[in-house]
Amino acid sequence: ASFRDPFASGMADRTSPAQLVRYSFDALQAWAIERNVGRRPDQTPIEFAQALQAPFADVGRDAVSLARLYAGLAYADKSPPGDCLVTLRSLWSKLTSA
Repeated sequence: ASFRDPFASGMADRTSPAQLVRYSFDALQAWAIERNVGRRPDQTPIEFAQALQAPFADVGRDAVSLARLYAGLAYADKSPPGDCLVTLRSLWSKLTSA
């Protein structure tokens, strides 16, 4: 609840795609904790997102895409592709309506 949709707030216009990916992944983790399915210490970002697919099918696919973007940033220093904003916008839409 403490994370605001960066597309609705205008933050997305002032933030780099890499920062949006990190912010969105942090928000996804907080969202999952609020639903008692937080990330376990032994889970990779992708494993965590995959675990969300069964209980939260509407969020799951975009969560996995986000986790792949996040893992690329965190572990491979890989910049997110230009079309990542489509995924992030879709995820935020689902997070705020779930």
